[in-house]
Amino acid sequence: MLSQVLHKNSSLIFPIYNIENTDRPISAITIMEDIRVEKWVRGGEVLLTNSETLPQSHEQLIALIDRLSRLNACCLIIKPKSGKYHAPSYLITHAKSIKFPIFSIAVETNYLQVMNDVNELLFYDRQTDHMIDLDLNYILKSHHISDTDFDFISSTKDIDLYKQTACVIQLRFSHPTQLPSRFKSLFRLFGQLRTTLISWEQHERILTYFLLETAKGATIVIFLATSSKKTAKHHKIDFHSLKSSIPTLSKAFHIGISDLHSAKELNQAYDEAQFSLKMSQILNREDSLTYYHEISLWKVINELHQHQEKDFYPKELDGLLQKKELRQTLLTYFSENESLVNTADKLYTHPNTIRYRLQTIQKQTGLDYKKTNDKFLLYIATALNLLDVQE
Repeated sequence: MLSQVLHKNSSLIFPIYNIENTDRPISAITIMEDIRVEKWVRGGEVLLTNSETLPQSHEQLIALIDRLSRLNACCLIIKPKSGKYHAPSYLITHAKSIKFPIFSIAVETNYLQVMNDVNELLFYDRQTDHMIDLDLNYILKSHHISDTDFDFISSTKDIDLYKQTACVIQLRFSHPTQLPSRFKSLFRLFGQLRTTLISWEQHERILTYFLLETAKGATIVIFLATSSKKTAKHHKIDFHSLKSSIPTLSKAFHIGISDLHSAKELNQAYDEAQFSLKMSQILNREDSLTYYHEISLWKVINELHQHQEKDFYPKELDGLLQKKELRQTLLTYFSENESLVNTADKLYTHPNTIRYRLQTIQKQTGLDYKKTNDKFLLYIATALNLLDVQE
């Protein structure tokens, strides 16, 4: 997007240093009237400002550029008071070192000339994005897709996406806020997600991506130039960098990640990401990554739950699991890989207390937590009970 703006306005906008990569997303264009950057920046903005607005001291100017970069502003365009803008050498050196684009415009250039061009491109891109979202939503939710279903979205990337491997990521706010606060949170979220995804694309970790906005978060579809069906966790993508890119808004997130699938199985990847997200919410995994292959056993348990299958373990166990303390003890015990010490740490109690609770269950149900078969039944019963509680 930025490269398009620069190409169209090559006679108006001039870089203060030789910028190698201008393939940066633009979310908006605004006039920065003072240096309270948090007021103007949510992520992806082209900022227009007057040279007189900038701080005069070396330290303050560097700090300003650092803040703009940290908040993922697209770029800064400076209009001089008179003549041409002469950037200080220390500003050029620093901007180059952190790869933050800074440009100047001629003093006679009207801000509206640049703003109109950017807004025209933004409008065109948003219309295209809307059409992509409609096509991709159909593909994600359809069980029967063909290569022709990918024709339009493939044309926007100049890649035959039907031949690629894909992964779906579902991201949701744990506690969505009311409007207009939610709009502000989502706007910043999408800007920072795009920055991370573009970085993955530029470093060839992924072939391309699509970011679908939802009312409570985002759906991300990534395509990789590989036929390997690894799990997403073991691919070279650093999903933790996606998590760390989410802005700090005093909000928690749940993130579900599918395994890798061929594009023709994109619906399966979507279902896996949806289920991973659901389990992330049920298991209280806020601000962590939940991979489908880690919770795929829960898919079987969910099938049992839907068919009300509970005849394979003692009925007395259902009564015990109604007690929150015992249910939480078993759930934590299994999530901590049956470590009494770790379970006690998580529940802020003594290992002997955990042992006593497990023995209480054994005495009343006959299921011994140290025996493999009984342990499996305890796990299934705990999981089914947890699904009941969520309903």
